[in-house]
Amino acid sequence: MKHFPKTKLNVITTLPDAVFFDYDGTICNNSKYLVKAFNYAVKMNFDKKKDAIILKAVKKIKKDSEKWSYIKQNCPMEVFTKCNEDYDEYISSKKLCLVRNVKKVIKLFYKYNIPMFVVSQKRGDGLREELRRSKLINYFSKAYGTLDFDELQKPSKEYIDAVLKDSKMEGKRCWMIGDRHSDVIAGLNMNGNIFIIDKNDMGKIYNENSDLIGSRIFFTSYLRLIIHIMKIYNKTKRMK
Repeated sequence: MKHFPKTKLNVITTLPDAVFFDYDGTICNNSKYLVKAFNYAVKMNFDKKKDAIILKAVKKIKKDSEKWSYIKQNCPMEVFTKCNEDYDEYISSKKLCLVRNVKKVIKLFYKYNIPMFVVSQKRGDGLREELRRSKLINYFSKAYGTLDFDELQKPSKEYIDAVLKDSKMEGKRCWMIGDRHSDVIAGLNMNGNIFIIDKNDMGKIYNENSDLIGSRIFFTSYLRLIIHIMKIYNKTKRMK
């Protein structure tokens, strides 16, 4: 899609009990470093000839989370751990780039005492370290990533159920904010409202969930979302 699609937010008339944010592309936009960081970790820990079979298998896997799972399942734990350490070392040497206006919306939810959580396909330890580096971690009640619930991964129903149980939240009274089709799946598994703030996956979202667009799935920007949140809050405050 060439143009960013917009959906009206006026059907949303109450604030959520909690907000669940995706991380990559939603809070932080470091996509240009992720592949390089993984390749760096692989280069530091695997030999082209000695580990040719593993390297060939990993190369065929598209999703980063599945690549990590493969390494964990097929390599000694010390190799897996060292890969994680080298990956984090590479990322930590780069400047984190926050998505435009995300800090404003996070501060607004915080001001209104609405609990916030992060749910990501990024490995949990690395996710929480990046949130610390970006000085955002204290705004969130908790951050959940891959490997936090054994082999369960976002956006599976089992993973989301584990997140809801741990966070003690009821999904249908929550919001999911993300930028990809996987965030839509996670939000649907949560049974909450979903706000998408990037157009990369718009075509896929339209094709697979057209009946829910404008009722449970909303395309917006952080600026539009901030304005609507404030509108709901002020209206609710006047009614009390």
